[in-house]
Amino acid sequence: MAAGDWGATEQFDEVFREGAATLLAELANLKQIIRRFSDFARMPAPEMRPVSFNELVSDALKLFEPQLAQARVRTSVLESGVRLEVSDTGQGLTPGECSRLFTPYYTTKTHGTGLGLAIVQSVVSDHHGRVSVESAPGKGTTFRIELG
Repeated sequence: MAAGDWGATEQFDEVFREGAATLLAELANLKQIIRRFSDFARMPAPEMRPVSFNELVSDALKLFEPQLAQARVRTSVLESGVRLEVSDTGQGLTPGECSRLFTPYYTTKTHGTGLGLAIVQSVVSDHHGRVSVESAPGKGTTFRIELG
């Protein structure tokens, strides 16, 4: 074996190791997406019953208090049911982002799967409600859930 061949072999081995590591990382990401999609597909049927909406929202806020510290959360009564609004004063979303938010696998996050809001929409729909978003770049975002 010539001296130049040894360097090519080392370079091939390094490229192979890096490629294999990248492939394994992407396979792990795919497994996580498949696991979450499987959970999404197995959603149980909702059990409809009367609840105190404000109490339910208050209990949920206690669980997620650190994440919702900067959000202004509101509930209101509608003629046909109730509304929950969660607003922030963050960077906001473009109209294009708003139109795709509830599409499975769409995400603006580096490590997101894009299933979170699709699951929210599915759960709200199963409860005969609707979810919407209103946002403007630089002005924050408001999510609305209306249940009737």
